[in-house]
Amino acid sequence: MLEAILSFVTPGSLALPSKFSWRVVTSWITCGWVLGIVAAIFAIFQPNSGIEASNILFGVVVGFPSALCFYGFLGLAVDSARRNKLVYSGWYWYVYPWITAFWIGILLLLCCLALAGLKFPAANSNKPRRFTYKQLQEELPAMQIKDFMEDFKREIVQLEKDNRLDSEEKKVLAKLKELDVSELRNDLKDALRKDELEILFRIFIHILALLGIEVI
Repeated sequence: MLEAILSFVTPGSLALPSKFSWRVVTSWITCGWVLGIVAAIFAIFQPNSGIEASNILFGVVVGFPSALCFYGFLGLAVDSARRNKLVYSGWYWYVYPWITAFWIGILLLLCCLALAGLKFPAANSNKPRRFTYKQLQEELPAMQIKDFMEDFKREIVQLEKDNRLDSEEKKVLAKLKELDVSELRNDLKDALRKDELEILFRIFIHILALLGIEVI
């Protein structure tokens, strides 16, 4: 039960790169509920607020989650139009709708200033996203097996199809694929030895390269 709740409220690993999935949407919905509850408490204790209970309930259950999802999907549309890979750290997925709303506000402001005749220098938006080797080595062992195998299933298949994995890397992946369903919720460090984790890290670097993510 606890695992199901955590899967609903979190978009994935908070530190490691994770692809967009249904978990990201449910994490936005959860954030919307939390914000709605906070706003409702604030409204209830305001003297003479005059807000009806039905309106408060609607805001908590529908209003705030819908707003976050709207800006989240709008951001996804923009990212897709720019051909960006929809891969971010879990913590970034949490704030993704807010960042989208912020940049929309900035864009509207710039449009108003541009109409007023103000010119701006061109910005370089093609900088690769970066992670450090140290950060990835520290966080990867704590990633759940299920998350790793599902989030990067397409990239793993691509690596196998292109024959870019050596014999050691193939053995480690085969070991993960053969695990019982009940073991998939375990962390990678619980299923692999230290040397196997180092091999898996090499595979992870290949995966990130396919996703256009730079490791420094």
